[in-house]
Amino acid sequence: MNRLRHVAPLLVLAALAACSRSEEKPPEVIRPVLSVVIEP
Repeated sequence: MNRLRHVAPLLVLAALAACSRSEEKPPEVIRPVLSVVIEP
């Protein structure tokens, strides 16, 4: 189960990276998500 906790955030970040590249969203959208992932 510990692997899921580490893999899930990676999948979310990967999805955000893909969306940010395709839709050209600013990195400001990813910052709050990173803060949530880093601070559970």
